[in-house]
Amino acid sequence: MLTRTELEDLLQGNHELRNFEVKGPGMSEDASLVAKVARAAMGLANLRDGGYIAIGIDDAQLAEMLPGLDKAQLQSWLSYDTVSSRLAAYADPPVTFHLQAFELSNQREIVVIEVAEFDSVPHLCRRKFPRSDPNLILREGALYVRTRRVPATSEVPDASEMREVIDLATEKALRRYVATALRAGIALHPGESIAVASRRQFDTQKEEGWK
Repeated sequence: MLTRTELEDLLQGNHELRNFEVKGPGMSEDASLVAKVARAAMGLANLRDGGYIAIGIDDAQLAEMLPGLDKAQLQSWLSYDTVSSRLAAYADPPVTFHLQAFELSNQREIVVIEVAEFDSVPHLCRRKFPRSDPNLILREGALYVRTRRVPATSEVPDASEMREVIDLATEKALRRYVATALRAGIALHPGESIAVASRRQFDTQKEEGWK
């Protein structure tokens, strides 16, 4: 998790980053704000190493670190089970995150959500918001990412952005593949497929069995 100094350095930069997004103040009961936070969380979770969402800062007042959250707003965002349930209503699979409150050097209080990168498969949006408005914040079935061109969350815009997500998912699948082989007692050699390694392991065990 960020330290206060690191967080304030990000805010003093006066703009969002690919792994850092801000949302203005409000209660976690605010459906529109929750949808925007869910969109940001999915975009960050689909990014290598994830990122952070600072709640309580107006994106036009980053350097001023304003306005902050009042006590009721702060507490509403610090209820992990409540926030988890509300974000899970939109993200499939649910995002993994941590919450931390900060009192900034200007005495304003905010909450930071640290979002982890996806565990095995990228996160998709499971339902739209709002249901009756054509100007959707969230679209069912959309894959949200933090774009390279500008630090913003959007539906995956092109093949290069999709490739980045696919590459990350492929790396995770490969690590699971290797871990499964090792748990099965199959030692992999460089350039060797798991099928060849399995056959080699079988032959070794067969030879040992005849001794």
